[in-house]
Amino acid sequence: MVPQASGWLHRRCARLRRAVRRDRVRARTAGCAAVRRLMPMHVFIRHPPMPSLQGVCYGRLDAPLAPGTFERAADALAAELPDWPIVSSPTTRCLDLARALRAAALADDPGNSVPPTRHGDVLIDARLRELDFGTWEGQRWDALPRAALDAWSQDVAGFAAPGGESFTALIARVRQALAELQTPHIVVTHAGVIRAALHLCGMPLAQAASACIAHLQPIWIHVEADPG
Repeated sequence: MVPQASGWLHRRCARLRRAVRRDRVRARTAGCAAVRRLMPMHVFIRHPPMPSLQGVCYGRLDAPLAPGTFERAADALAAELPDWPIVSSPTTRCLDLARALRAAALADDPGNSVPPTRHGDVLIDARLRELDFGTWEGQRWDALPRAALDAWSQDVAGFAAPGGESFTALIARVRQALAELQTPHIVVTHAGVIRAALHLCGMPLAQAASACIAHLQPIWIHVEADPG
């Protein structure tokens, strides 16, 4: 992640977290769903690390994780997340985390003070899948053609691996998916999708495409209708 992108993201997320905290206080005192003023805002979380795929190009490719991985991650994240509905990529590494987060939220409400219909089940949206790397899927990064990687670095928005999709195409489907979320959500997804969302919240495309997205780190994003 370039330094400018890192600083931009840190400042943006800090402002959004402060705004949400202010609205939570106002909501408690005024008895209203004050988060509506900030719509459309969502909290994005990247899935857990994939040790078995280290050094491998993977987007649509999936792999199992050790038992208990998702439950431990959900327990660690619970205190940082708002009480919002959850939407997830259908990929197992995301969906299992989303379901663990949902289970953790219900476990924290032993008195059933929150009606089950308030959040419902985890919503699954295929448009939140990772970038499709086509024939590159499952290959080691160091085995891919140097010329193709150079071409990608020179055109991060328009380049697509053979049989795959471009970052521009990814942005288009992410924009559609987020436009249909009428209330704030927790979005469990992939690095590429979060980079697309960063662009949709105003980050310049080149910076968004190279942003470093940590695993299991909540990122608060206010998506703009037209980032330009």
